[in-house]
Amino acid sequence: MNDQRGITIVEILVTGLVAGIMFLGLGSAYLATTRIFDSSTSQVGVQRQGTLALEQIGWRIRSALGPAALTTGACRGRAESVSVTYPDPNTGATLTTCYYAGNQGELWQASPPAGPECTRADPGCWDLLNVTREQSPSAAVLVSLKTRASATDPTCPAGIASGSPCFLGTVPDPTRARFTFAVTDGLNVVPFDITLTCSGRNC
Repeated sequence: MNDQRGITIVEILVTGLVAGIMFLGLGSAYLATTRIFDSSTSQVGVQRQGTLALEQIGWRIRSALGPAALTTGACRGRAESVSVTYPDPNTGATLTTCYYAGNQGELWQASPPAGPECTRADPGCWDLLNVTREQSPSAAVLVSLKTRASATDPTCPAGIASGSPCFLGTVPDPTRARFTFAVTDGLNVVPFDITLTCSGRNC
């Protein structure tokens, strides 16, 4: 004999509750996976851009020309900078390029060192961190030097004032330069600390 009573309200409520819990669980899992993916993508992107910046600086330093191949001093009006003297590969003339932190988190490569502070419109300046990456939801995120938030920030070089970009360039001797800085896209922070050595034949 067939049961003709149909579906009760209690059964509908229980089924709806179970389905709701399942959808809530799936939604939470999706959001967690998305956050993990975003964080992983961010970490890789920030690490890559900082490495590319160091490769560019290292390429310039390796071709430096002595006896004062590497120095510290004023660059575009900024005292905290590292200057590299090197021969022009086309003319042999001696040129100088310098590196310093901009007010908006730029890592500027400037040539020549004299002149006003760098801007993106200046053909003699290049922000080595000038790249964007996409986050979810889709939005352009600028990769830049991190700004020091507090005196105890472990990702910033020692001696950097709060509110200043996390960048320090020093020259222990005329053949070596040390760069310590932290790069961020607002989601992840990657610190870098490297000593680069001049290897040119006249260095």
